[in-house]
Amino acid sequence: MRKGYRIPTAHCDLLGPDTECGCAKTVTLSDEDFPNIRMPFQHGSEEWAASYHRRVGIESLFGDLKTNRLHVRRGYLRIFGLTRHQLLLGFTLAAMNLMILREGRRKGQGPDLWAELLGEPEPPRQSTQRRRRATRSDGGHSTGDS
Repeated sequence: MRKGYRIPTAHCDLLGPDTECGCAKTVTLSDEDFPNIRMPFQHGSEEWAASYHRRVGIESLFGDLKTNRLHVRRGYLRIFGLTRHQLLLGFTLAAMNLMILREGRRKGQGPDLWAELLGEPEPPRQSTQRRRRATRSDGGHSTGDS
């Protein structure tokens, strides 16, 4: 059993110089050792990147469901039955997708999907450049030197 953190777990210096100790040994595992805890693909490969970005997407979805957009908590769906929960959760996810699309359109990140569906022309784009304001060196203010 482990004692406090100030007491070392191995006492190789007390065993003597001829006694073999495991303090400075390197342990090497083959690919067949503990396959259930190993990564299925090499770190940095395309498969690893796809898996990593998939996880980030799922975590983002859960974050949107729990805190960012919908605030789904325990008791959000007050019904009984697995089928009813699945159906209402499907409607909840569809509503969240619509919220994401509307927010993206409001920020100008994509085309208006309803206008495309109805065949309406794209509205004219407004200029996103900021108007230059006059400064004191441009005139308009006197310095009192005249």
